[in-house]
Parts: sequence; structure tokens; C-alpha cells
Amino acid sequence: MKSYRHILRMVSLIAPLVAADYLNSRSCLDSTEARRIIDTWLPLNVQPPSAWINDPYYNKTAMKLLAPNFQLYSDSDNYVGSPPPDNPPPGTVTASSRADWIDQQVENESNPDVVNITVTVLNLVHDCNQIAARWRYEGYYEWAGPTDGLSDVAGDMIGATGFDYLILAGHPSQIVTVYREFNDLEYSYELGQRICFQRNNQTIKA
Repeated sequence: MKSYRHILRMVSLIAPLVAADYLNSRSCLDSTEARRIIDTWLPLNVQPPSAWINDPYYNKTAMKLLAPNFQLYSDSDNYVGSPPPDNPPPGTVTASSRADWIDQQVENESNPDVVNITVTVLNLVHDCNQIAARWRYEGYYEWAGPTDGLSDVAGDMIGATGFDYLILAGHPSQIVTVYREFNDLEYSYELGQRICFQRNNQTIKA
């Protein structure tokens, strides 16, 4: 009987440790899941408003992939959306929730109608709840729209190279926070925005 009690006591001590190890292994991202998340997330960011309006896939996917309290921080997005002198201070939140981010995609005039969109993941690393990816986006204007300050000439290429850092939580994993930066000057120039530089107190326009 003593031996039986001793075994039960040992099991009661070991079981929580085994369970914790099992849960930790289940909660840790593997390479396949990390790639699936980044391959789902990145294309959502480059669709024109017409895609969000006409295809329910994008809204459904965002609702599943992003946590309700999702936040995006991107000085690059802020710059493109509100060029100087109206751009917000560095570090300003770009999207304060999942609903806010989805609304921005529907209303986003800086994502013109493009075709032949490609999003290439150049590098990807991850740990249990974080993903870092360097990417390249390219597409072509589908049509020549009205004169509105954008260089939306049919056939013109638009593209950018950038970096996204994702923080995830929950089971299954949802994206809670994203920090993103990209070469916003290239993107702004291809959108037809006037780029100005200061040199010796003189403004040089590109």
C-alpha cells in the first residue's frame, strides 16, 4: 500500500510539469504556421478598396486573423496617408483596432486599383509568438483614372519593399500588434506625390 501511495504522489508531482510542457509545445509557432500567417496577412494589406467592397473573403479573413484589440504602428503608412506637413508624429498608432484597420482598407485611397499583384516574402524568422518578415510588393495600375494628383496611368508599376514585425496571442494564434516600415518615398513617388528635400535651406522637388 505504501508503494502504491508513493507512486500516486510521484504522478501528482510530475503530471503538472508534463502538462505544462505539452501546452507550451502546442502554443509555440512552427515554421508552417508562421508561413501561413504571413502569407495570409501580407496580401490583405495591398488590395484596392474595390476588392474589400466586392469580395467578402477579405473581411472574413481579417476577422479571423486579427484580434479584436489589434493595433498597427507604421510611420511609413502614416507618411503615405498624410504627407508632410500634415503627417502625424513618429510612433503615432496607424490603426487602433481590428475594426479601424478594416475600415481603412475599404476607404484607402493610397491603394489604387492594381492588377497582377505579387507579394514576395524575402526573409522570414519567428519564435513562439512573434514573426518578422521582409517583403516586396509590386503591381500595375489597371486603369487611368481622373486627374486627382495620383500618377494612376494604366500600365504604370507601383511597388515597395518593407518589413513587418508581428506579435501574436491565443489559440489558434491571432495577430495582436504589427510594427511596419517600408520605403515610403518610393511608394509616394509612384503614387504621384511631390517629394521635397531640404538642402542648404532650399527646397528641392523630385
